Amino acid sequence: MTLAAAGTLIGLLGAIGTNYLLIGMLYQVSPTDGPTMSLVAFVLLGVSALASLIPARSSSSIDPIVALRAD
Repeated sequence: MTLAAAGTLIGLLGAIGTNYLLIGMLYQVSPTDGPTMSLVAFVLLGVSALASLIPARSSSSIDPIVALRAD
């Protein structure tokens, strides 16, 4: 989750920097629209949490001795 949070922070900073290049194409939205940026950040962090939680949960249910003997 640390890498996901760092990537989200870098992405938000990059998005704020590049939004000013697209200011002419935005319609009734400011380049640094807070609710939109925070919603996207929370969705990305939620997806990354699920993407790491689901495999970790399934692998924690396996007995380590059985997994080592299978190889």
